[in-house]
Order: sequence, then C-alpha cells, then structure tokens
Amino acid sequence: MNDANQLLDGELKLGYFQISVMRYSPGGWVPTVPPLQATVTNYRLILQPQQRRRVEPASIPNTFVTRVQDVLLGGRVAVALHLKTGHQMHFVTQGSSDESFSKCVRQMLASPIGNRFEDELDPRGLLLLIAKIRLI
Repeated sequence: MNDANQLLDGELKLGYFQISVMRYSPGGWVPTVPPLQATVTNYRLILQPQQRRRVEPASIPNTFVTRVQDVLLGGRVAVALHLKTGHQMHFVTQGSSDESFSKCVRQMLASPIGNRFEDELDPRGLLLLIAKIRLI
C-alpha cells in the first residue's frame, strides 16, 4: 500500500471529492458535518472523515456496490449507493458537480479489477462510519 495516497499497487485514482452523507431527519434530508474526503479508484471508494484525529478510512470495493442512482433529496441532486450489505448511502459533493462523482463511481464499477485485489469488504470501517453518521 502506498501511504501517500492509500492506493494499492496497480490501483488508479479516478477522482477525488469532498462529499457529505445525506441523512434523513424530522426536518427532511440534511448533509452531515464534517464532510468526508472521497477517493474513487478503479477498484474501490475510499471514505476518510475530516477530523483532527486520524481515523482509518472506510473502503468499499466495487464488487460490493449493487447499484448507483442519481436521486433528488431535499432539493439537491445526490448519488445513492446500494450495497450488498443492504445499506443505502446517499452522497452530495462539496464544490464540484455531483455528476462528476456519479460518473467516477460508475467508471469504478465498470473497471475490471483483475486477480491482484482482495475482494473483501472490511465491515468495521464501514460500520464505524455509518455509526458516526447516525450520531451526527
């Protein structure tokens, strides 16, 4: 693993985004704070919370995404990811177009991953991220 950008050997970065997870509250859909740093590669989506203390990023391999959908939430265009775990995550981008994020995620899903990548989802990072979002 390359510590400078968290990429595995042979992994290519497709895009980098500042995103927020959209969460439903009694007042409607709201973006969570603080935003996340999202790196989309040819193999996975890497989500890193923006906070002072370094936290292990959540990594979602492309084989665990079952569907990508552009949806309208609270008057904002969001990107919905449907995961094999049964979770749905809704993201909006900060400062760049949601279309670019959506396009990169779709490109990730279309990329052949080859034999050099492990096809496992580490549920700890993803569940910690989901739990953190629920507390916000």
